Amino acid sequence: MSRDLERLLDSLDQMRELALEVDGFLEGITADRFRRDRLTQRAVGMNLVLLGETVSEILKRFPDFAADHPDIAWRELLDLRHHIVAEFATIDPAALWTAATRTIPQLLSQLSMLRQIRAQGE
Repeated sequence: MSRDLERLLDSLDQMRELALEVDGFLEGITADRFRRDRLTQRAVGMNLVLLGETVSEILKRFPDFAADHPDIAWRELLDLRHHIVAEFATIDPAALWTAATRTIPQLLSQLSMLRQIRAQGE
């Protein structure tokens, strides 16, 4: 396996781990409870920032891969990262909740599909 491919696969695995952590942070939590739970908001926000950083690296190092997978919201994830970093102290918990409950499950599904393709050797 080439070093570049290994780096790409590591980045995709990192994206998956971060997304799974967000999913875990929200397990059993309602939107109302999330709105009042600053610790969980911070944990989710930080993971979304780290996810955006990983996306940024993929876009820089592997633009062809990202272009080959337009179903993944690369740009939206990166924009979300920028928004959180710029507004972290005042970020609306509802925006974090929406990103975590809509974007993350979709991303996990897409990353799962990539893993299946990879496992099949395609």
